[in-house]
Amino acid sequence: MEECLYSESGFYERGGGAAGVKHFVTAVTTSMGFRRAVYKNLEQFIAKNGPKVNVVDFGSGNADMLFSLKRLTKDLYPDLNWYAIEVSSTARINIEVLYPWINVLPKFEIENDLPCFIIANELFDNLVVELVKEDGSYTPELIGAKEIVQSLKNKKCEVLVADYFIDDEQIKEMGKHTPPKFIRGYRNQQIVETWYNYPGKCDVTVDVHKEQLVNIFEDNGFKLIEGKNQSEFVGNSEDEFFNHELFDVLTFSND
Repeated sequence: MEECLYSESGFYERGGGAAGVKHFVTAVTTSMGFRRAVYKNLEQFIAKNGPKVNVVDFGSGNADMLFSLKRLTKDLYPDLNWYAIEVSSTARINIEVLYPWINVLPKFEIENDLPCFIIANELFDNLVVELVKEDGSYTPELIGAKEIVQSLKNKKCEVLVADYFIDDEQIKEMGKHTPPKFIRGYRNQQIVETWYNYPGKCDVTVDVHKEQLVNIFEDNGFKLIEGKNQSEFVGNSEDEFFNHELFDVLTFSND
């Protein structure tokens, strides 16, 4: 998975996820309803912490989310600091050209001490996992998630996680297959079953083990302060995308 996505010839480095090629269209790319809901949470964070905070999109792609949020602020909060954390050098170059007001970093290394409002929209389903097989079933160990959450623990943060979660029973059932069915490839909106045969040529996603992710955050000093399904988070929406329950939004805080 690391070779397929993050190597020099990987999908993201080649621009597959950040150069306008939509192999797996999801909430942030299709819905202003979702972005408005994120903005509402940002306003609540500003109300608690003041108008001078860091707004961080972790795994930002082309920074479409930050662009939308800045437009929604209508210059009401001129002291916000905008950060895009993006591993792909291709995407980072695109952001620097398109949005010079965004600070672009390959990892979470923000030097100031301001509170951070962090958006992790479909971040954890793109991180490397280690497969552990027990009793004839694979389980994904979220090693990439551990590294990221550990990098956040020394900052005052609120982290909004929007992702596709599965529970223990689903993990056990899907993990009986080889490769396990909680890992999938996508290209041109189609599932690629043998994604491992096409390194760098398709997106790869892993359903996120909810209980394990919550434990990772808690082990690093965060509390789960809110959990909603997509319709609860977005509210009434005319977007076709939200007619189906697909993802959940979890909010963590270490304040």
